[in-house]
Amino acid sequence: MRRISATLLALAPLASAVAYEVDTHALVTSKAFDRSVLAQPELRVALGLARFGVEAPGERPFQVPPGAAYGANPNAYLDFAHLNWFGDFPADMRRPPTEYDRLNMISDATGDYRRDYLEQFRLKAWLMRGAIREDDLTPDSYSNHVRPDADPHGDVMRVYHHFYDPVHDIPLEPEVACPLLPGSTGECVRSPDWAFGKSNVTDANTTFNLSRRNHFTWADATHALWCALTRNAGAFDATNFGARNAAERRLCWATTIASLGHVMHLVQDAAQPQHVRNDRHNPSDYFYPIGTTTARRTYEVWTNYRATGGGAGGEISAEAVDEAAEFRSAFENGSAAATPIAVGANYPIPRFSEPQYYFSTRQVEQEVTPSSLKKRRGLADLANRSFYSEGTFLSENYSLPPSNMDSPDLSVKTLDVGTVTGFGTLIERHVTGVLVDPLKGSYNDIALAAFGGRLPLGTVSMWEDFQTNETSLKSGVLSLDEYSIHADVLIPRAIAYSAGLIDYFFRGKLEITPPLDGLFSVIDHGTPHTVNPKGYPIRSDDSKVFGFTRLRLRVRNATDVVIESGANLPIRRDVMSTTASAAPLQGDPTLVAVARYHRNPCYRPDLSGERRIAFDGAITEPAGCGTAGTRTPFQELSVSKPVASNAAALNGAGQDLVFDFGSQPIPVNATDLAIQVVYRGPLGLESDAIAVGAFDLREPTYLTHWNNSDYAACNGAWAAHGATPPGCIVEGGGAQRAIVTTRLCIGTQLVFEHLEHPHGSLGTGAFVRLATLLDDTQKATRSRSIVHNLSNAEIRNRSIVGQVRQSAKEQVTAQAPFVSDPLWSKRGFVGSARPLPYYQINGADLQPPSDAGPMDVGALTNPIAVAAAPDPGTILFPDVALSSMGCTVQGGKAMFADEVAYQAGASH
Repeated sequence: MRRISATLLALAPLASAVAYEVDTHALVTSKAFDRSVLAQPELRVALGLARFGVEAPGERPFQVPPGAAYGANPNAYLDFAHLNWFGDFPADMRRPPTEYDRLNMISDATGDYRRDYLEQFRLKAWLMRGAIREDDLTPDSYSNHVRPDADPHGDVMRVYHHFYDPVHDIPLEPEVACPLLPGSTGECVRSPDWAFGKSNVTDANTTFNLSRRNHFTWADATHALWCALTRNAGAFDATNFGARNAAERRLCWATTIASLGHVMHLVQDAAQPQHVRNDRHNPSDYFYPIGTTTARRTYEVWTNYRATGGGAGGEISAEAVDEAAEFRSAFENGSAAATPIAVGANYPIPRFSEPQYYFSTRQVEQEVTPSSLKKRRGLADLANRSFYSEGTFLSENYSLPPSNMDSPDLSVKTLDVGTVTGFGTLIERHVTGVLVDPLKGSYNDIALAAFGGRLPLGTVSMWEDFQTNETSLKSGVLSLDEYSIHADVLIPRAIAYSAGLIDYFFRGKLEITPPLDGLFSVIDHGTPHTVNPKGYPIRSDDSKVFGFTRLRLRVRNATDVVIESGANLPIRRDVMSTTASAAPLQGDPTLVAVARYHRNPCYRPDLSGERRIAFDGAITEPAGCGTAGTRTPFQELSVSKPVASNAAALNGAGQDLVFDFGSQPIPVNATDLAIQVVYRGPLGLESDAIAVGAFDLREPTYLTHWNNSDYAACNGAWAAHGATPPGCIVEGGGAQRAIVTTRLCIGTQLVFEHLEHPHGSLGTGAFVRLATLLDDTQKATRSRSIVHNLSNAEIRNRSIVGQVRQSAKEQVTAQAPFVSDPLWSKRGFVGSARPLPYYQINGADLQPPSDAGPMDVGALTNPIAVAAAPDPGTILFPDVALSSMGCTVQGGKAMFADEVAYQAGASH
């Protein structure tokens, strides 16, 4: 019988165990990306990635912007030790994409990234890059292939840390041998610990490993995301400040996505039974002192062969030339068909309350009895309990699958293979078991149809004549046909678990809504300031950037409440209260607002650097600055100080907050302005997570009020001062008057006062101008003016909407042009909202609603001496927005003390 069995094994399809190669990881990662939130526009907008054109052909979303003067490696990612994240970005820690990365990037078996050089820079490709590079070996392990770049921190054989046995809670064994292996870090680390940058991550008590050797962990992805969203290092007037920070943020983006790819690789390895049953499958050459048989490596090569199309074009991933030839001959001449892997099967994406559960839920189902192991929901749990590997077939180290063929959990499926002349009928006897998967729901594993829904675990082939003498099966092999079934069962789960892990990382969501009246900020544009040679507006009093220093926003934690897979419990989504500490300690909950923008380098304090439109529709471009020149090439940002917030309010209906940008003002000449609010801290059960929300503000919008009383509106015509026609009644015998008091409203809020005491009056031609940050909805404006010899407040009602000066993308193109709404210019006064001039009115107001045409105030021909008010007045913008009846009541009823006094004085 022994001689016959040996002959049969030679006839049977080639056998081995389970693992995945880098092409396969790239394919799984590509499909996981397609199913994840990273492929959805909502998340890309919130993160600011939508401006990069991340999936457009030929786009390089994380390339250092052209002209950034940042040295080599414009498409690099960062390789930092943990503590270096908060310092400089030295050139030797920037690692470029390589030809090795590109050659292993596949998205499907027929059309793959390797056919287009530029495809390797897309967002999906950065995720694939991380998944590929997680399998990096020492340089001398690539004798027959293109090599990746060397690790700047020293050679590491990363695969030693890709094993995790969830039953025994151990890494690759024997652990005593790990320090002796080439490329060793001195130990073999459990794959979940290696993935998350923690010690004992699958236990209740876990801590971050601050000396970790893996620099592409979940923790590093979190650091990199915070960097990508908030990094703004150095002083604004430093050399290449904007360019350098724009470059470094893109490096952080690349590192975020690549690091997630590394983590996904490790989750995908948990779908390989060898990796979760401590079954080594390394080559037997001199690089690996403890070698294994060629058969042990068959599954990874066969699966990769299928993933890359099979046939002559199928990739054989074996390192040794003779072994590769042996594999190709067996695959091309054997009976097993290299059918495409079932990557399109939509296994339901698991949702968990903690990210390590994607590996194992042993923290929840702690016992190691068969009944408890069957309840575990991690991918390592499923692969460990459901599959044998060649080195652990019927192993007594595991209770599942059973080590005894007499177990009622196992059965035998007999298939006829054929008849061999002189020998008889050859049959295959497949040992099958139940695939215990508590998360599959209604998902149908089509690959199991031939076995009645059961999972083939191994094959014993024998002559039919000997079958009746067999009462039990003692050993078996794993055939290529079974490996195909295993991959078609496991890889859809690897895709879904990988997608779930991406979704978990980016689950934090903040909802940003406008404050009262959509008024986010207001400043007095009359504050004395200049423009420095770099195009920054600079205050004359303190040499700081002139701009918006306080921003009102309403913020709510909008993180989705979902039901944990298999537990049927809502996943916690609460954030923690934050404090307003200027320097939060690491781990403290932190909430900041981030303004992202470009700048108009042509800006001037008198607004002469802006496009202007006259009353007749004629547009004037700024001298020396065409449209393309009114936008700096690099995105810049301002980060607020941390703000104190209340967890109950944030997690409930939301909280009105005022963010302090005093240290990094939002420049008054900002273009392409968008606001993000970023939270870092505990989120649900995760101790260090990030939540982000975004709001697309309009660009700075100007509200200009001036004394236009050298003209009066008289019965359908404009009358100049001193030439009042008969029948036109004006106070004091003439049109021209000084404005004693001016109050300006936006929406329901009083935002500005210019009082005779202490600010003086506004004579003819004097103006005040506010700069505001608004949204895209129309809102009312009002001026309330007290004029000498008038008995009441003169009210003028207009409207305002935020102005547009932006492109939809970071790089201006014909498809994404820079759009700049012109400012109106009337008699030398400039603004962007409907003009608010003061003039006496007898009869109807002549100013047309369109603010254009021959009756527009801008058509008045007499010269006027335009001058900013000597004293700028007072901005009213309290932390708590308040409505004022003076901005809402109809008519000219006196509402303020000075108005009442003037009215009383006029009545005597």
